[in-house]
Amino acid sequence: MTDPHSSLVNYSPYEWADLVLFEHSPISFTITPDQYFSPIVGLMPVHHPSARRRALDHLSSRFEQSGLPGSDHAIAYLHEKYTRNLAPATIKQAGSVVYFFLTFLRENKTDIGNVSRQ
Repeated sequence: MTDPHSSLVNYSPYEWADLVLFEHSPISFTITPDQYFSPIVGLMPVHHPSARRRALDHLSSRFEQSGLPGSDHAIAYLHEKYTRNLAPATIKQAGSVVYFFLTFLRENKTDIGNVSRQ
């Protein structure tokens, strides 16, 4: 005979958390109609990153793949924008400007360490 507490039906990994905690969480608990009879529906919540995080991740991977000189500085700059809780459009705009600036520097064979304000 099986113990009712070890059954998968009675198992809830989030027994300790109130549903109030998940009200504003980026974790999705929605069920689509094609999942009504799925044996795994509801077992694991799906994490959806915020729009700000998606913008940061996209631009960071773009800088890493480009191999532009100074891309590590650009990623740190964008991460600072992210931690200051700026809007996704602001992060994207700043990333685009920095990307094109670094592309301009590479085309002109200029080292980012030699750039000054004058």
